[in-house]
Amino acid sequence: MKLFEYRGKELFDKYDIAVPNGKLVNSEKDLSGLKFPFVLKAQVPIGGRGKAGGIKSAENLNDAKEKIFSDYGHGYQRFYCKESIC
Repeated sequence: MKLFEYRGKELFDKYDIAVPNGKLVNSEKDLSGLKFPFVLKAQVPIGGRGKAGGIKSAENLNDAKEKIFSDYGHGYQRFYCKESIC
């Protein structure tokens, strides 16, 4: 079975398995309510997204917008934004 990360997190939550807080972001308005810093993770159905640059950290709202809607976000349709644990 192939799942996007956000779908897996939804299943874990359904069965009360603890996961870091996060949210699926499809547009700029979806960024509201997130606590900074957080990690932007492109949702793509392939492995190796970290090596391909599909995982970035954002320190504030402007940083997140810049990264999602710049060249980094080009070609990615969805991002899973996860609160940083560190």
